[in-house]
Amino acid sequence: AIPGAIAIHASPDASSALVAVLRPGAVGTFRLCAAGTEWCKVSVQHYSGWLDRRAVWGLLPQETI
Repeated sequence: AIPGAIAIHASPDASSALVAVLRPGAVGTFRLCAAGTEWCKVSVQHYSGWLDRRAVWGLLPQETI
């Protein structure tokens, strides 16, 4: 395990397949992050998937991206 790593999943479900594991400091793009939802669609390098919004510093629970 990598301390501070964030998992990207194939679907917005913690039990879905892992697409990638991001190291701290990784830079990507938010594609969809609706207010009040737990998951955000992201793209990082050539990976695309869903991450738990609570794993991202500075992203508020009711913030929409």
